[in-house]
Amino acid sequence: MKALVLGIAVASIAMAARADQPDPALVAMLGTIQVSSQPYMVEGKLSGCQYVYAALVQDWVYRKGQFLKVDGSIAFMDMGGSFGTTLKVVVNEVTVSLDGTFKFTPAPPSRAYLIGSDYSTNLDGLVQATPSDTPGALFSIFRPESTLNILKEAAETNKTMVAFNRASGGSDILMPLELDVSDTLPNGQKVRSSETGLNFAKCIQALLKDKG
Repeated sequence: MKALVLGIAVASIAMAARADQPDPALVAMLGTIQVSSQPYMVEGKLSGCQYVYAALVQDWVYRKGQFLKVDGSIAFMDMGGSFGTTLKVVVNEVTVSLDGTFKFTPAPPSRAYLIGSDYSTNLDGLVQATPSDTPGALFSIFRPESTLNILKEAAETNKTMVAFNRASGGSDILMPLELDVSDTLPNGQKVRSSETGLNFAKCIQALLKDKG
């Protein structure tokens, strides 16, 4: 019995130490992991342009700095003859077991939106927000007018910010995205490319020309 109690105590200490000292591999990957520009095709026709992103952030709002893996997309779309913008946010809680393996637990937000550098948001242009078929995801549709200035600024600076909440909480987590990060090496070094923004701009031009 004493051995069992001692074993539980040692395991508890190890888990506490791991919580206080985040895994170095995760710390190295913090921030934007990868962004790509991809066309959205429907029945062989260009119907939208999107940034597809992956990031790793620390949740200081709800989980005392524990890690969240966040994936998704920011898109400008043709929606049946009119344009709209969409934001997909997929949230997974990241935990590290005692053997060093990572566990990802889906934790979908109930609110997500974009923030401009002047702290304006596109939330007032929200048309609809629904859970996605992807575990941990929320898919939001916005009127284009509320998002265009934010997208224009993102094209000029290669930066934008995504905000989302957790479990219907009132406070929002702010996640900066660096849109020119095309990849992140295992040591945490960011690989940057101007091609992502250029490809997104070319896609938008082609979309507007085709629908004009």
